[in-house]
Amino acid sequence: MPVWQHVAAAYDLVGHAPRSGPGLRFFTSLNNARDLEVLRAELGEDRLTFMGASYGTYYGSLYAAMFPSHVRRMVLDAAAAPDPAKVWYRGNLDQPAAFERRWADVRDWIARHDDV
Repeated sequence: MPVWQHVAAAYDLVGHAPRSGPGLRFFTSLNNARDLEVLRAELGEDRLTFMGASYGTYYGSLYAAMFPSHVRRMVLDAAAAPDPAKVWYRGNLDQPAAFERRWADVRDWIARHDDV
């Protein structure tokens, strides 16, 4: 059985897209964390189980800090730097450089193990 079928059997999966469009001026990390709280309450859940990736790790962490008694479980994958100066533009500039360094590591590994 694929992993997601196991997950779906144990959890109700609900997608959440942070604010965008006409509400862009309200698009803040704190508001996104508050939106998760509204979503949790509207679903009638006492505690939230959350899986976030990239920026989702940042506002998921904020949610946990703001509403610690409402967290059941969290999976935070591909964490974003928590420094507010790096969450957006600066982080996007740093990411390609980090990818390039890892790509260089892979190329070096392949060169050393070309007989594998």
